[in-house]
Amino acid sequence: MIETRPRTFLISPPAFLLMPAAGIDISDRSVKFAKLVPTLKGFRLGKFGEVPLAAGIVESGRIIDPERLASVLAKMRIDYDLSFVRVALPEEQMYFFRTSIPDGSKEMLHDTIELSLEEHVPIAASEAVFDFEVVGRRPIAGTISNDVEVAVTAAARSTVEGYTDMFRSAGLTVLSLELEADAVSRTVLDPQDTFANLIVDFGETRTGIAVSYKGQIYFTSTVNIGGRMLTETLAKHFGVSNEEAETMKREFGLRRDSPHQDLFSLLLNNVAVLRDEINKHFIYWHTHTDENGMARPPIEQIVLTGGDSNLSGFPDYLSASLHVKTVVADVWRNIGLPERGVPELSKNDSLAYATAIGLSLHEADGEEPI
Repeated sequence: MIETRPRTFLISPPAFLLMPAAGIDISDRSVKFAKLVPTLKGFRLGKFGEVPLAAGIVESGRIIDPERLASVLAKMRIDYDLSFVRVALPEEQMYFFRTSIPDGSKEMLHDTIELSLEEHVPIAASEAVFDFEVVGRRPIAGTISNDVEVAVTAAARSTVEGYTDMFRSAGLTVLSLELEADAVSRTVLDPQDTFANLIVDFGETRTGIAVSYKGQIYFTSTVNIGGRMLTETLAKHFGVSNEEAETMKREFGLRRDSPHQDLFSLLLNNVAVLRDEINKHFIYWHTHTDENGMARPPIEQIVLTGGDSNLSGFPDYLSASLHVKTVVADVWRNIGLPERGVPELSKNDSLAYATAIGLSLHEADGEEPI
């Protein structure tokens, strides 16, 4: 029987390893981690933190200097007493697709996908690692079919082994590797939603865009637009440091009453570029049928997360220009915090930890409370 919970990529740990683990989110400029600890009345946020990365260690999700990154991770292991981790792999280094194939045993499904893998991803099957999940049985129009729909995540074997070898050299045990979008959706979406959500993960150097429907990821993409670009634009224009520009950005955002002349228009010009990228994916989703030739469910909500998603006025701007409800995510909505439990992370700061929290939440309801 194929498990139908969110995909765990590559590694399925034995039962004795299903214990609270820290979620690790590696971006181009930082490593964030968070660990949820189950209690009798829900969860509490245990250890969490962020360690900056120097330029040149990770670029566009690709590990350029594994030795320096392993050194950072090893120090984190010691400083925060980390042992077991769940890790997100960046979308730039992964391939995700859905397809329908004849039903069968797990082994038969695996072999069928492997034979057609090169039709969907630009990697030779012998050089790829992939995992899959049966996500439904949807009839193909005009046929009597015993096909199943599968969601497949694939990556180059060298990428996967590079990650696992690096964590091993840092002294950390990797329990799972998975798609960033899966971890984020597990954190910020209501699993009972019956409509499609567009998730916008607005980070420092890039923005992840994903469509989720009924708890399943259908589409992912990454654009090289992030909050750092906005900060650097302000710093250059006003002749201030990046730190001062960051303060200006967070204090005033897309507000017309800023005392700084041109701040609103500068931010708006940059945010408009991201808006256009979001709109491209929005239009694509609604104008293309799915793998079985059926119409896709409409996107009824945009959910903003990521460290720069709390830009003042950003949700209202997207909602007005794209004509769709836009909300800032609540990363605690699926956690079940104990009564009167107040996380140490503020709401604004927590948005940057959506991936790490989602990773730690993985399999959490199968863990014993302490």
